[in-house]
Amino acid sequence: ESADLLIRNTTVSNNTCGGSYGGVAARNGADIEAYNSIFWGNTDPLVNNTLNENLYVNENQFSFLTSSHITWQGLAGAPGMDPQFVDADGSDNVLGTTDDNCRLNLTSPCIDSGSNSLISADITDINQNGNTAEQIPVDLDGAARRTDVGSVPDTGAGTAPTVDRGAYERVPPPCVGDLNNDGAV
Repeated sequence: ESADLLIRNTTVSNNTCGGSYGGVAARNGADIEAYNSIFWGNTDPLVNNTLNENLYVNENQFSFLTSSHITWQGLAGAPGMDPQFVDADGSDNVLGTTDDNCRLNLTSPCIDSGSNSLISADITDINQNGNTAEQIPVDLDGAARRTDVGSVPDTGAGTAPTVDRGAYERVPPPCVGDLNNDGAV
């Protein structure tokens, strides 16, 4: 049996699987839609193709991928550029533990490179403001979903601030002379 999968503003990183691909896989008529997401560092010891280890869709079994604004390890060109996580395996250098940090470094090409129109609707009213028609307003940390990092050019789609790819929005560092953290020097 097959089921379709919709993935938005998600980070799938450093998963390991034996025989079913490390990241996300679809076959037997299942389709994947992936937007504003990162698929990086996923492995399968039984598959020797990095492209297939991160995101695999078997079109021979009538499964298809629709995607936009994704970073996918193994693709040539910009979509395959390293997302530059803060510390993907954490201070203990062990993947899959609670100190793993897949937030984006300030130099990441994933900052301000998503598509604002592809952010999911806030159907569960995550911010409890009574508006389920708005876009999800926060990232996995609870920070604003669209935050502009002024030192990074907006390469995504939509009016600034442009959403980041992945589960976390990069919060710009505070201004050096901003003693009360109000954004003014």
